[in-house]
Amino acid sequence: MSKKFTPTPYDAIFKQFLSEKETAKDFFDILLPNEIKALCDLEASKYQSTPDKLIAWRLMRYSMSAMQKHLDAGHKQLPLVFPIMFYSGEQSPHPYSTNWLDCFEDRKMAESIYTNAFKLADVTTLDDGEIMQHKRMALLTLIQKHIQIRDMTELMNEIVTLL
Repeated sequence: MSKKFTPTPYDAIFKQFLSEKETAKDFFDILLPNEIKALCDLEASKYQSTPDKLIAWRLMRYSMSAMQKHLDAGHKQLPLVFPIMFYSGEQSPHPYSTNWLDCFEDRKMAESIYTNAFKLADVTTLDDGEIMQHKRMALLTLIQKHIQIRDMTELMNEIVTLL
């Protein structure tokens, strides 16, 4: 029987230590602010150790995955997931940003998109006369607005005009 080679034995040690609930509590007691510690679910903690320039994105993906599992379990709201990266690499300090917005080529644009409410195109609130001015999108928008109506004969004049 051959032993499995582990290229990062420190990773196994880290996981082994933090798999003990009391050790993990000590770890989080040191690193987390009290208001965050009060919200933590230590059972859901995950660890990874591969150096990665896009580590902030990886942490965001892990967070979203944990949130999705929470929703899949039947919960109706997202849980707060507080990602922490424990770094012990050769280069000091840690060389990469831990802000996921820094993973984008255009950080300012990413910040404007992902830290504000998403754009909503609510066609149900548009007046049909306004929709008729939407050029090549008018027919699609009009039909989508009235998609609940089974008999489109009410819209026949508008549809013919647009066609």
